[in-house]
Amino acid sequence: MTRTSLAAKVAPSSVLECIFRVGVAGCFIGHGAFGLLGKQAWLPYFAVVGIPEHWAVSLMPWVGAVDILAGVLTLFVPLPAVLVYMFGWAAWTALLRPLAGESLFETVERAGNFGLPLAFLVATGFQASKAGVRDWVTRVRVDLGDANRRARVVRVLQATTALLLIGHGALAALGKPLLQQHIQLVTAQVELLPLIGAFEIALGTAIWLSAHPGLLVTALLWKVGTEALFLLGGAPVWEFVERAGSYAAPLGVLILTGAHAAVSGAGRRRVIRTATAVTMVVGTLGTAVTLMAAPTPARVGVLAELRKGDLVLACRHSITDRSRGDARRVRLNDPSTQRVLSEAGREQARRLGQVLESLRVPIAEVHASPYARTADTAELAFGRVARTETLQYGNSSEQKRGREDFLATAPRDGNRVLISHQGILYGMLPDVPRGSIREGDCVVTTAGSPGDRVVLGRFGPEEFATLSE
Repeated sequence: MTRTSLAAKVAPSSVLECIFRVGVAGCFIGHGAFGLLGKQAWLPYFAVVGIPEHWAVSLMPWVGAVDILAGVLTLFVPLPAVLVYMFGWAAWTALLRPLAGESLFETVERAGNFGLPLAFLVATGFQASKAGVRDWVTRVRVDLGDANRRARVVRVLQATTALLLIGHGALAALGKPLLQQHIQLVTAQVELLPLIGAFEIALGTAIWLSAHPGLLVTALLWKVGTEALFLLGGAPVWEFVERAGSYAAPLGVLILTGAHAAVSGAGRRRVIRTATAVTMVVGTLGTAVTLMAAPTPARVGVLAELRKGDLVLACRHSITDRSRGDARRVRLNDPSTQRVLSEAGREQARRLGQVLESLRVPIAEVHASPYARTADTAELAFGRVARTETLQYGNSSEQKRGREDFLATAPRDGNRVLISHQGILYGMLPDVPRGSIREGDCVVTTAGSPGDRVVLGRFGPEEFATLSE
């Protein structure tokens, strides 16, 4: 059997088209489901284009419905117009993250979302410059009879796979809080996260340079396993479904190139050389990244300053139960409509209060958003709370003034504690990197005008416990 006939048998266009359709549909249906659920984490992205929170809450279901419609349509009747929309929309939503103050690697990590519809479109041979109006809404099929087209599809999928691994690895190396929570599901050694990130960066770089089957199988299994941690952590299944492009991209390259895998002795030697090179890169990058990402000692004298008072502790609520989110219409007096603290979160809140009390840190005031997870954190940690709309979701001029007032001064007989949500805290503390405040963390800052305030550090209960005289 010739190489050409073997390739046609192993990687028929119909199989690749099935992978494309399922992968793209999964991505958009999963994303759309969060729109219908009113995912609160989306609010800062609407704010980038000037859409206020109350409008964003109303728009989310419509955005979700359009995403789901596009996903279902592509699953059954892929159309060029819809694929172009999917590529553009996925790229734009990925770009919204750094525009909202998050890391640029958040965009890179989502390459599977926009790379897969692009590869799908390329695989059909559709040419926008020659297409009439009717062609844009005519069903297309994958056709890889042209060798040049097949090579372009391989390159797009290869780049997509490499970028999503490099982006995810960089976020791990930077200590993204969500990834810290994920690694804690399998090991208590959070310090391994930078090394894992270095492995992903090395794997992505290797795939960028070579579409070797061994690398692609590793990438496929790795992505399925790491994204499955969402499910292990109790997150909605849509988190796993939404990342279908991350599984489809390496699988697509594997199918297109697998028929050409070397099985000879020379081929096996190339596999060994590739594995050795990847191992060396992992070791080098792992050492460097671990050293760079190692936590620095807390500022000398922080405990003494906490004991003196006059500081503000701007805290995020404790660990929550991710198996459910806030309802589309939250009723503040009804916890059943909200995401609430998990048992681990309740224990974490109690631990915060116990640690600060053992360190003899005076707490004069405790203010919290009226949401159950924030108010409960305050009650469990400090035994009291003053609920205030100033710290809940929203960016009205009155709320902004109130937040600034909280940070402008501090009580003389102790410290002021503010317990809110991460999006609100980043707005109050623009010098704090987005994504760095974990559930249960407190940012300790001096009071004063925006230009005079100094952030002394970010501490969870266990970091507070390590402060010394």
